[in-house]
Amino acid sequence: VGADSERHGGWLKIISAASDDHDAVLQMSEEWFLPNASKSFYFETRIESTRASTHGLFIGFTTRDAVLGDAVYTEDHMGFHCKEAASLLASMDVGSVVSSVDTGYDLAANTTVQLAMKYNATTDTAKWYVDGELTNTLTGASTYFSAAQLTFAVKVRNNAGTANTTAIDYVYIEADR
Repeated sequence: VGADSERHGGWLKIISAASDDHDAVLQMSEEWFLPNASKSFYFETRIESTRASTHGLFIGFTTRDAVLGDAVYTEDHMGFHCKEAASLLASMDVGSVVSSVDTGYDLAANTTVQLAMKYNATTDTAKWYVDGELTNTLTGASTYFSAAQLTFAVKVRNNAGTANTTAIDYVYIEADR
């Protein structure tokens, strides 16, 4: 994890090694919240990956005490993920309740994409956006909440023998108090 000196404006890059199943993780371990059906929350980010079709990616909220090596593939997360392919999935997986739906968007190598997920407490819906366009809506989203403390994380897993770089322009997180 480091600054991307080739980009203007302070992009951060996460680099996975040139070996299969190598993970690189960025997680906020000191800032967390408990999801609550009466409180809205939101995240937005802009990313770009060099090898979109041969890596795993998770970006969103996961449990504060998640085993980081398993963060993409285990329960207790809300956000976006790809599993060994370019297909971007909108995902909520908390406890034994799972929703993972294709956004209809495939990540492309060296292409910048804006991702956002919003939970609206008034309507009890979670919505996923790709490049500002609504891709998925989950009604009754509070049924996915558990007692787990959530924090923001980005994880990249290399599923090929070539290094992958995922660059992050910004991350914006907002939650009602």
